[in-house]
Amino acid sequence: MRSEVNQSGVAALIYMFNMRMRQGMQGLQVDMHSLNVVKSAVANGDKVILMPLYKTFLDYFVLSYVNHTQGIPNGFTFGNFEDTPRIMLFDHILKNSGYILSRRK
Repeated sequence: MRSEVNQSGVAALIYMFNMRMRQGMQGLQVDMHSLNVVKSAVANGDKVILMPLYKTFLDYFVLSYVNHTQGIPNGFTFGNFEDTPRIMLFDHILKNSGYILSRRK
């Protein structure tokens, strides 16, 4: 499979999420030490694979927002087809931001 993360898709995702995230930033805690370790690995050209344990569908957007605000490039993310809302505009943005749908079987 040959794919890439479209930066315009990421920008649309961040723009929409940024409006809501500003209100919720009071309660968002980010481990800056670990984030700096990831940033230095990316700056050295190392391949970094983040394996988040998604508890909610919103976790993907929080991760994308933190990556964008900290200057870390977005990677691909796998999500469950059954758990993802089926909205055409939403599907287009997710597809262009590196969100890959998979089915449970």
